[in-house]
Amino acid sequence: MASSDFDDQLDERFDPVFQRGHEGDPIAFAPHRSLARESPADVAPTAATDLSGNPWVVVLWLLAVLLSAGGLWMTWYAQVLFANPNVDNVVTYYVLPAVLESLAPIVTGVGLATLAGVVFLHAVRWRR
Repeated sequence: MASSDFDDQLDERFDPVFQRGHEGDPIAFAPHRSLARESPADVAPTAATDLSGNPWVVVLWLLAVLLSAGGLWMTWYAQVLFANPNVDNVVTYYVLPAVLESLAPIVTGVGLATLAGVVFLHAVRWRR
């Protein structure tokens, strides 16, 4: 394929370093790039480090506590239903404890994982 007139033109919308036919110093064509190293305090946002005003963190804490406690309660209640032989129907004696015992580890695990995630979030954002 022959070379066309488009190979010699640079598109002004994009950085010339990433265009075909560019030759020269890549930094000379990129005034938005800085060679000076910035300190982490200049780069990191200051407003996002405070988690106390974030309502989603409160929701995560509530979910972590409720899911963990709910999973433990489901395990306990299933054991109470298994241990109680004076039940009127089959659903209360067989089905409900089996469903609770099946779901309890998952709910407890998700609650504990959420708890670990929220603690990790606080640890990452903690500043002295």
